[in-house]
Amino acid sequence: MLLRWFLCSTYLVSFSQAGPQQFPISLETEVQNPNTFKDNARDKGPEIFNAVHSAMRQWGSSLKHNGMSFLPVKVPAKTQLYHGSRVKEPVTGMEWLAFEIEHAEMFARSRGRPPPGKGDRPGRPRGPGGPKDPDRGQPDGGPGLNPPPMEGDNKGYLHIYQTNRDLSKLLYIDGTSAGKTSMGTLDTTDIVLRNVTDSTAPWGDYQRAEDLCSLGLEWDVEGFIRMEAGFELILCNFTDGLDFVSAYQRPPYDQPEGYAGLYQFEYVRGVAQRYHGITAGRVQVDYSSMASAYFYPLNLTNPDETKSDLPRLVSAESEGIQRLKTHVHHSLSQSRAHGHQTIDWQGVVDMIVTRYSDRLKLLASSTSSQLEMLYEINFLLSIFIDYNSTDIPSAKESCTTHYLKSRKVI
Repeated sequence: MLLRWFLCSTYLVSFSQAGPQQFPISLETEVQNPNTFKDNARDKGPEIFNAVHSAMRQWGSSLKHNGMSFLPVKVPAKTQLYHGSRVKEPVTGMEWLAFEIEHAEMFARSRGRPPPGKGDRPGRPRGPGGPKDPDRGQPDGGPGLNPPPMEGDNKGYLHIYQTNRDLSKLLYIDGTSAGKTSMGTLDTTDIVLRNVTDSTAPWGDYQRAEDLCSLGLEWDVEGFIRMEAGFELILCNFTDGLDFVSAYQRPPYDQPEGYAGLYQFEYVRGVAQRYHGITAGRVQVDYSSMASAYFYPLNLTNPDETKSDLPRLVSAESEGIQRLKTHVHHSLSQSRAHGHQTIDWQGVVDMIVTRYSDRLKLLASSTSSQLEMLYEINFLLSIFIDYNSTDIPSAKESCTTHYLKSRKVI
């Protein structure tokens, strides 16, 4: 029971305590019955809590890969971003950007045939004569694509770009939302944003990106951040907000061998270093404008009974999906209207997690003695109790709101 108070408090108490420029949810605009809405959000408190805790973090977004939430974000000016290309010239339209060098390097390889014995392992850009790539025929290479070979110049280039202003009109789709799977990783993108009734065809990511950017024109959104193994940005117009810094030609597959042999493993290591966040403030999240399927009484049942712990949107009612999409649009507009001022809800969640997670794990352990459990419970709860008059309702209230009082506006 104690844990559920913590999980629910972060968003529910924020309705009344967030302040005049904090809008975790617009009850008047988006919800016809606020009490029903809050009851549903309370029931999904653990899921909402975990979504905030895992936002822009590789580890939690991988464990709970079927994300259900959307958050407005911005990439600050002077942020360096990376792109793998077949050509030296800078991109002029829509393409992918990576936050890690190793990620972009995966798509900056020479498109020649790999060395003998290397084959076309998963993740390796295909060369001429390789297996059919479901995304063949798409323009350039970049995070999220395995592009086709080109005639003539078959070189690969690593591009470096730097933002010349804040990219402040971005939408983050949480979970492993760039994962090309039929397990539900694409539900929020395909079913909610693209109005696709079934999200079982994972390929065609360039068309998916084009559809997102078409929606971006309508909603005044300039890009979308998603995560596959690493985080990536679909930027709808490279000529607005980016400076082209450099394009370095990459070595071919067979020269030097020492370079080509480990770059896939370096990619995995590079993105794994961001398990707990991509660091340096390169993405700033407006947690107060979060929109989520967890806020609504949607049917999130997974039709695969072996994965019942992972939500899906395939059975959700179309009316509820449309309400969620409207809420996403409204949250983006609301976030921009208030200048991205937001409470650092992830910081609040982190304080709760770091204080309680290890101790709750101990309490759940079958090896803990009764006395050990009493020690831990007393230590965790004593701060909220006035032993002069053991008022349990007041202690519960104090426990629920304690960390909310130290929230920071960013």
